[in-house]
Amino acid sequence: AGTTISLTPPYRDIGHWLNARNRQCLALCENLNRLRAKAKENELFVLIAPEPHDMFGCQMVENAVKTTVAAKHRVVFIAPEPPRYLENVSDAAADRIFERYASDAYRTAESELGGRLSAIGASFTRIDDPRLMQVVAAEIGLLKNGVRGASRRPVSG
Repeated sequence: AGTTISLTPPYRDIGHWLNARNRQCLALCENLNRLRAKAKENELFVLIAPEPHDMFGCQMVENAVKTTVAAKHRVVFIAPEPPRYLENVSDAAADRIFERYASDAYRTAESELGGRLSAIGASFTRIDDPRLMQVVAAEIGLLKNGVRGASRRPVSG
């Protein structure tokens, strides 16, 4: 007959969600390292991924990006908007509190990761940043003009 697939929202099984985020972060770092090793010229790596949820993941991303920048490549990390963890909350006040909490936690993580990546010479921006294309275009311009690897610049956002 048919197959029933049950999806568990991330807030219902936090252990499963955290494990999936760790695997996603590890895959991002492994792919960046693999692509960096295969690069024959200086490249611009544009990473579009959610921020790591903990210090271990943040350190993994930072190390992979640091190694890439040290190899004279350029990196832009583009983060998506914060996810909605709760669905169908019937209380408007509770919905506002949870929405603010998720947003505040996201912005704190974003600021931390963005600051760390900026300190090692990578760019960080959000998918909804009106300057997103300018950030990427600036990185392409730097690469075309022979400016390789790290350069200090502020976090976009």
